Amino acid sequence: MKKTTRLLTLLLALCMILTLSACGKDPVAPVDPVDPAGPTSPEDPNGEGELTKEEQLKELQKKMLENTLAMQQKNKHTIGWLYIDGTTIDDVVVKVDYSDYKNEHYLRLNAYGEYDNDGCYFADWRCKSGGREALSKNTVIYGHNLGRPQNSIFFDKENHANGPKFAQLLKYQDPEFARSHPYIYYSTIEEDMVWQVFAVFYTDISFDYINPAPTDAAYTSLLKKAQDLSFYDYDVEVTSNDKILTLSTCTYRLADNTKLHYPNNYRYVVMAKLLPAGAELADEVALTVTKNAPKQPAAQ
Repeated sequence: MKKTTRLLTLLLALCMILTLSACGKDPVAPVDPVDPAGPTSPEDPNGEGELTKEEQLKELQKKMLENTLAMQQKNKHTIGWLYIDGTTIDDVVVKVDYSDYKNEHYLRLNAYGEYDNDGCYFADWRCKSGGREALSKNTVIYGHNLGRPQNSIFFDKENHANGPKFAQLLKYQDPEFARSHPYIYYSTIEEDMVWQVFAVFYTDISFDYINPAPTDAAYTSLLKKAQDLSFYDYDVEVTSNDKILTLSTCTYRLADNTKLHYPNNYRYVVMAKLLPAGAELADEVALTVTKNAPKQPAAQ
């Protein structure tokens, strides 16, 4: 029944896109990245009062799907939409459909394939996309942390939590933010999905955390190391039977406040596990700050 409903939604959305395109209008406009209508504040389409959490989530996911389908008409590499409440991360995810051994194709291109120093959110070319059953064990998405504040053209090579793209992930250095924003919303064209954060950490690239298809033994080791490195103990059980989402970006400092030259071999990573469809979501979660937590929060 759920697959039938989603298929009907896809067909209706595609019809709308084709109609708008025929009129010479831009299809569905992307969600405003400055003030996204997220899971805590979507408007009630019927004007009947505040939406329940379930209704809020459905409204968010409906908007994500509409925007993903609209972008797919512009770029065939479109595979999904990524949204994190409390950040400006609210945009399409793309992935090349050929071997891109260094994952460089979208490094300085936006989702429209145009040159853009800020780049876009793009999945590792080795990852499999689709519904939850088709996904790789580890879906890896890259984005830039360009070492500058939001809306600034000046690069000062610092970690700015209010910077563009994946610099926003630095907000997870704040324990209060981490407690109150435990979920990542990444959905594909085929299925809506919610992911729960279980690790936030710095690492050097000798740790192969970006392997989309590790063996069970390697996967178990990967999950344990990620949790051992994490700034927080989330008390979230993750096993080799789970699928995870890995968001990876560069960094200009380490947790001990060591300043790094750029480029370097260190990365800042947020990992989340895929929740069952229909899982109940909490307003916030309990966590314990570990010895790995940064000595100095990212600059604003």
